[in-house]
Amino acid sequence: MTICKEGEISKFVEKVSSVSFSAKRAIENGQKVLYVTERCVFRLTPKGLKLIEVYPGVDMKKDIIDRLPFEVEV
Repeated sequence: MTICKEGEISKFVEKVSSVSFSAKRAIENGQKVLYVTERCVFRLTPKGLKLIEVYPGVDMKKDIIDRLPFEVEV
């Protein structure tokens, strides 16, 4: 995959105006949660998000890690 132009809207943000999914509740209920994006896949863990797959052609640091407003486990 080649990223020709970065999107203008971030998929991961620090604040939201309303909550439609509770990661805390999902962890408490033992749910397995994956976040699938056009660049990679994250798994929800008790510590936060863990990057579990990076798609071919995507630079993990430049195209994912450096663009997130929070830290993730790798």
